[in-house]
Amino acid sequence: MDRFDAMQAFVRVVETGSFTKAAATLHMSKTTVTQLVQQLEARLRVRLLNRTTRKVNVTADGAAYYERVVRLLGDIDDAETSLSSASMHRAGGCEWMYPAHWRGCCSYQPCRGFLHVIQKFS
Repeated sequence: MDRFDAMQAFVRVVETGSFTKAAATLHMSKTTVTQLVQQLEARLRVRLLNRTTRKVNVTADGAAYYERVVRLLGDIDDAETSLSSASMHRAGGCEWMYPAHWRGCCSYQPCRGFLHVIQKFS
């Protein structure tokens, strides 16, 4: 069982109130979502949801777990977002080493374009 997938499945079941709707929003089968939640309950040794044929209710333990997991998943999303944002705005120096006899090369147009691009990142 992947804990992350199980947590997401549990959160989605609580939010939608249905295994079927949760499965649809997660692009998984209802069986997979059900198994993930069951495995999570077995791992935690606590019942998170009360199920009937018509509805799903969150237990007291399930409600407490839901609150913590929602925060945890939000923190994971924030961490990933901050990393992808930081990598898009990365800046730093660039050292370009070349033989001394190439010094006159920069009058050639393609080299000028390359140097212009390099200067944008400096």
